[in-house]
Amino acid sequence: MMLSSQEVRKTRGKFIVIEGPDGAGCSTQVRLLREHLLRLGVSCEATKEPTDGPFGAEIRKALQGRILLNPQALALAFAADRADHADHYRFQPSQESQDWTPRNTGIETMLSRGVWVISDRYVLSSLVYQTSQGLDLEWVTKINDHEKLITPDVTVLISAPVDVYRQRIESRSLHLELFDDKSSLSIVQRKYEDLILTSGKRFCGVVTTVSGTGAPQEVHAQIVAKIGPLFSELQRY
Repeated sequence: MMLSSQEVRKTRGKFIVIEGPDGAGCSTQVRLLREHLLRLGVSCEATKEPTDGPFGAEIRKALQGRILLNPQALALAFAADRADHADHYRFQPSQESQDWTPRNTGIETMLSRGVWVISDRYVLSSLVYQTSQGLDLEWVTKINDHEKLITPDVTVLISAPVDVYRQRIESRSLHLELFDDKSSLSIVQRKYEDLILTSGKRFCGVVTTVSGTGAPQEVHAQIVAKIGPLFSELQRY
């Protein structure tokens, strides 16, 4: 049974976050989940952090080693990027005139319109990666906990052995990013397992974990099986 556009817009959209260390396959799973929801007739958009916005662009440079940012500056850049992600404007040409008009395409606006949003990473990534650089968890938590923060409905953690992440990273790129060496991956993996259980619903919503060792479609099937019972909109199928 397909959802009508009127049914979709009767309620606020759902916010789903896919998390995991580099090499976990988060981007692939975001794409597969979006395609699955669209087939069900659910209005859905995919997004990511760091974003393609102005703060996200600088973060990517730092992760790739093209610029150097100290850990505090990097953590603040992530927090700024996330606040902009929730509520930002893009200038687009108006249909009525030649003028460029601002249009809000942030997460909050999409959710308020009944659109489901799936994000490749969110606050949990900051708690994990920034504390892995030695920053204080309380401070990282504080700079991210503000009125623009949107609590996810569910966070899915993709978990696999560190060697699996490393193999995937090496197969896709010859250049390692800031957190891609084996030691960093091990620290990040442990922090994900610890912090997803202790960071609370404010940052993660409902938490569920799936194994990331299988093929992409196998991991996708796990995610669908885990999140399906959480949403009444999906229980009719």
